[in-house]
Amino acid sequence: MLGIIIEKVSGMSYEAFLKQNLFEPNEIHGIAYHYADANNENIADRFQNGKDWGTIPQHIVAVGNEPYWNLKANDGLEASLNDTFLWANAFTYHNILNDSTIQEMCTAQIVEEGYNGQSFFGNGCNISQSRRNTKMIDNGGSNRIYFARLFRLPQEGLVFYIVTNKSSINANMVLPNVTQFYFTGIIEQDALTLKPKFENADAEHIYTILV
Repeated sequence: MLGIIIEKVSGMSYEAFLKQNLFEPNEIHGIAYHYADANNENIADRFQNGKDWGTIPQHIVAVGNEPYWNLKANDGLEASLNDTFLWANAFTYHNILNDSTIQEMCTAQIVEEGYNGQSFFGNGCNISQSRRNTKMIDNGGSNRIYFARLFRLPQEGLVFYIVTNKSSINANMVLPNVTQFYFTGIIEQDALTLKPKFENADAEHIYTILV
């Protein structure tokens, strides 16, 4: 609904509005729904149950060169690694939002269930403590094949970002191993071997169906 309102008020497509008002002022040119060409070899194919699903741009072309509306104002943007880094830094250096708004966004609002009071929801982000007792601000998403996770450690001046393109190996399984290796040089707890946790039996049943 927000995406539709933006288009009605601005008289622009949602993607064009983002480019003009958010991306281009921050020198971000490699992020879009229509990222380059649908057959661009720089875009990773995704794999579901061992089968090559292709890329999102290829599927967008198949439905008329417009992304599905459930992606607009939600997710679905294709982005290069460099431009994702610039986007994260736009928040770090307050180029997108002012200091007070960012502080409000990154303040714990609601406790997240299942984490023993150690994780919270802010406004559009998750907030928790790292193993070094520093503030960690993160968010992620997926369509059950592509998985993405980005988190910032503002006190340590670090940004970690990872995208996976295989349904059986997702970013939440890989990123903990990457960060452990970065900070300690070893992987003490292999996230790839951990079984997923569920709040109840129904959630576990749904997960088994999806996977």
